[in-house]
Amino acid sequence: MTKKAFCKELNRALKKVKRKERAGCINQYEELISDLMENGMSEEEAVNSLGNVKDIADDLMQNMDQDKFVKRDKFLIALVTLDVILMIINIFHYLVNTLLDSIFFSESEISSIGVIGGADGPTSIFVAAKITSPSSVDAMVVAMVCAMVVTVIYVIVKKRKK
Repeated sequence: MTKKAFCKELNRALKKVKRKERAGCINQYEELISDLMENGMSEEEAVNSLGNVKDIADDLMQNMDQDKFVKRDKFLIALVTLDVILMIINIFHYLVNTLLDSIFFSESEISSIGVIGGADGPTSIFVAAKITSPSSVDAMVVAMVCAMVVTVIYVIVKKRKK
């Protein structure tokens, strides 16, 4: 294994550690590998002499304070998940309604204009169109927009507190 591959694996194994701490650990092992190579070892021998990456990462994480670990914001994860679910539902609903309208209604059935008139009386104009109810489609769009606004506000407030 090369030094670059070792560092990449170590970075992946330390994903629960904050970025700054992770970079420090990786730099420490890069220096160690470089020192071993200066003492006459090949790159592969130097990397192999360190041991298993998973074991190294476990040892490093056991000796770290809890404040060095990344804390996942479960509320933010829930908000983003809700946003994605609402977007998928809205897209699916829009596509289904569009497909159903195009299958079951022709252009002339969806909307039409009629003019009734005569030479000696009043003229009437009738406009007929397919009436869509402000049912679940509009309510789902409003719910999705509200959830996204709440998510954005939550992120902004969270960033300002830091």
